[in-house]
Amino acid sequence: MTDLLQTPDYCLSGEVSLHPAARIAPGVVLQAAPGARIEVGEGVCIGLGSILHAYGGVLRLEAGATLGQKVLLLGAGAVGRGACIGAEATLFNPALADFGLVPPQALWGDPSQAAPESTSPKAQPLPSPWEEEQPAVVSEQEPPPAVETVLEVVLETPEPETPAPKVPVVGQVYINQLLVTLFPERRKS
Repeated sequence: MTDLLQTPDYCLSGEVSLHPAARIAPGVVLQAAPGARIEVGEGVCIGLGSILHAYGGVLRLEAGATLGQKVLLLGAGAVGRGACIGAEATLFNPALADFGLVPPQALWGDPSQAAPESTSPKAQPLPSPWEEEQPAVVSEQEPPPAVETVLEVVLETPEPETPAPKVPVVGQVYINQLLVTLFPERRKS
């Protein structure tokens, strides 16, 4: 491939391999540093204004992968078959499994940051059903307070506030928002 190929829609620089069935939106930059390469597979869709910069190896987008608008991929790695990366996400040295999902505006693989405990601020890790509960540690405690002291504490304790409304379960609404973000040109008027 030529050192620099620029079309009215997107820009290629370095060793970049595009499958003929891949779809590249306007404003996309695919740049491979010397000694690196970008491979874009069949049916890959790269959203408006995304930047892929390969260095230190091969940056591979497997068949059917979808990148939202303004996605930034840096380094070497792979985006698995059918994987979906949300708009404005940034991935350093991506290692996304087949049919993996990256939420919009995510930051994955930043070497200057500690590894995130969760991929989303709303996501909470679920307890493993295979882990055994740890037995409670029994230590010497003070004897229980007298009944009068307990009554005083109960009488002085204010009533608990009503709990905050629960956050709705992520579902169809989230998926619809993600689709609108990934494919803004398909919005209904």
